[in-house]
Amino acid sequence: MRLADKVAIVVGATRGIGREIAGTLAREGARVVLVGRTASAGEEAAAEINRSGQQAVFVAGDASREETAVAAVLAATERFGRLDVLVNNAAVDLQRPLADTSLEEWNRCLAVDLGSAFLACKHSIPAMIESGGGSIVSIASTAAIRGIMQHSAYGAAKAGVVNLTRNIVVDYGRRGIRANCICPGAIDTPMLREWIASQGERAAAVGEQLLARIPAGRFGRAAEVANAVLFLASDESSFMSGNVILVDGGSSA
Repeated sequence: MRLADKVAIVVGATRGIGREIAGTLAREGARVVLVGRTASAGEEAAAEINRSGQQAVFVAGDASREETAVAAVLAATERFGRLDVLVNNAAVDLQRPLADTSLEEWNRCLAVDLGSAFLACKHSIPAMIESGGGSIVSIASTAAIRGIMQHSAYGAAKAGVVNLTRNIVVDYGRRGIRANCICPGAIDTPMLREWIASQGERAAAVGEQLLARIPAGRFGRAAEVANAVLFLASDESSFMSGNVILVDGGSSA
């Protein structure tokens, strides 16, 4: 129970990596506020945690809107009395060459992938300071540190998450706030499967090419990202802050 007596918010918790993170933190003793757009999936995920004997609540909302961040922090502090951990995982993918990307698409991608992290941090940090400090873990992507074809907006947003993390450390480290960033590679999630399927007749070949670039010889598992989050959320990583952790099977090498 590495997170016993701690309270966590997981933004983007209704499926894939986010849902796995929420479940992992709960199993280690955290009381969890799950945040996401899909009410049915979010309520189901929270109910699953509650059935296991842990405590969770779900807050429905668009993570790119400020009222959602406010509601999540209020749920943590009013229901559970404190806030110790924030996980930023909300994301939308956008596959489009830069010259073909509309301003609306660009703004939406940055609003969700970067703006949601800004809003969650903005409203969580004061509550964390009041609780004596806390750990922020933001999920970026290997797209934040290298170019990926047709992912200009997504890569720019995720690179912003990396630098936002480091600036939080500089601004709030002396007030007990730690912030770290995880960059997953190809993780076997609904988002990855949907992206491969979207390639149409080339889907099988694209999947094989992607797999061939991973020295580990396989796609990652959501649990492997969740375990990295658990470590960074726990006191075991108490002297780690401002780090970018790759969970990519060696593909960035």
